[in-house]
Amino acid sequence: MATDYPGDIDSFAVKTDEVTDVMAADVNDLQDAVEAIETELGSDPAGTAADVKTRLAQSLDGLGNLDFKAIAALTISGGSVTPTQNWHVVDTEGSAAADDLDTIAATNVTDGFVLFLRQANDSRDVTIKHDTGNIKCPGGVDITLADTTQVVMLIYDGTLSKWLASICPANVALTNKANTWAAEQILTKSERHAYTSISTNTTLDA
Repeated sequence: MATDYPGDIDSFAVKTDEVTDVMAADVNDLQDAVEAIETELGSDPAGTAADVKTRLAQSLDGLGNLDFKAIAALTISGGSVTPTQNWHVVDTEGSAAADDLDTIAATNVTDGFVLFLRQANDSRDVTIKHDTGNIKCPGGVDITLADTTQVVMLIYDGTLSKWLASICPANVALTNKANTWAAEQILTKSERHAYTSISTNTTLDA
């Protein structure tokens, strides 16, 4: 028989020494099964990890839930950082009180890569700049991380060669407000009406 995998699990008859004749078909069936497994996994399924199990464990827990590697630190250098995983804290260059993040290098990423960032220290604000480098913020509005509980999610778009940012917490500061839609991302429904009477130069930090 040819292998049923991956549509179904194969079932092979048990062979007994000096009793069962092993025919060419028996060997061929095993080879077919091995080839089916290889085809399903593809070439080099472990990637840069030691094995497939290790690779899966880097992003999923035992129940299949999303579970990133432990958070790692990045320090801004010349307005840029280079992520090495999905979850990072970002510190200012030279531990300055404030710094701008203009560019996120795409060295280690592909289209659809998801990145979560938060600031490393409450006293060192990080402003994610819209379109200064390769980052697009909601509504064309810069995002300032001023608290270590604030998180920004970004997705890399390979076609645009841009990181598309999305605001995760409810209290990320938006600077240079000139777009109602962007402000609405951090306001509750009841607060949106009040926003319409706020000057576009007012800093919002809920």
